[in-house]
Formats: sequence, C-alpha cells, structure tokens
Amino acid sequence: MAGGLVQASAWARLPGHLKLSGRLPHGKGTTVAKMDEEKAKQVISGWKSLRPKKKFAGMTVEEFEAVLTAVHDAEEKVVALETQLGTARDARDKAWGNVSQKCQMVISAVKGDPEEGLDGDLVQAMGYKKASDKKPGGRRKSAPLAEVNKLAA
Repeated sequence: MAGGLVQASAWARLPGHLKLSGRLPHGKGTTVAKMDEEKAKQVISGWKSLRPKKKFAGMTVEEFEAVLTAVHDAEEKVVALETQLGTARDARDKAWGNVSQKCQMVISAVKGDPEEGLDGDLVQAMGYKKASDKKPGGRRKSAPLAEVNKLAA
C-alpha cells in the first residue's frame, strides 16, 4: 500500500465475527486492541525520541498519532452507542413488564365481566380455556393418618 502503514497485527488476522466488540480477551486481563494501542504508543515514543523529523511509510510521527486519535474517537462513539443501547434495552424490558401486567388486568376484567364471564368466547379467543372446558378436578385425597403411620413403621 503506497503511503500507508502495513502491519500484520494479531487484530488484523482475527476472523471478522471476532472483531465486533474490540474487547477480545488475549492473555491475562489484556485485550488485543489494548495490546495494539500499547505497541502504537511505543512506536510513537521511539520515533519521537530518536527520529522525530523523519518520515516512515510516507507519514510523519504527527500523522501516525492522528491514526491513533481516530481509533480513540471511534472507541468513544462505540462506548456512547453501547450506553444508548443498554438504556434502550432497559426501556424495552420495562415496557414488556408493563404489557404483561396490563394483559393480566384485561384478562381478569374479561373474566369478571357479567356479559363475558369465565365461560365466554372472548376468554377462549384470548388464549384461555373456558370454565366449561376445564376438567373438573378435585383435590388429592391424603392418606389417612393410620396408613401413613403403618407405612412409616
């Protein structure tokens, strides 16, 4: 690439689906992106201390620093968007909780309505069983105390 920096970093070799977050674990507590940033800062430091006026890969040290600044700007945007996404997800979850509560209130109101009631077609159309369709169920009979004592002995 003419005039550009060519470097095969660990980040560049990762498959695209692994690059989505930029926070991939690499080693003990560091990330690939953090390692690249540290390396870039080391390159800038060495360049400034030994050859501050010399161009490499068609760039001055200041132009190379601008490349790192662009990464920081992009990361700030990502953080802001992740915060917005988290806020939007919280709002959505709260809204779904409200829908669930209101749905239960509507169902209870329909069942309690004198014109609709527990056995109305509307109850069934809303996905519930009519009272007449439910099997009559009794409570389980518990074993008499004498039988329980006999089994325990």
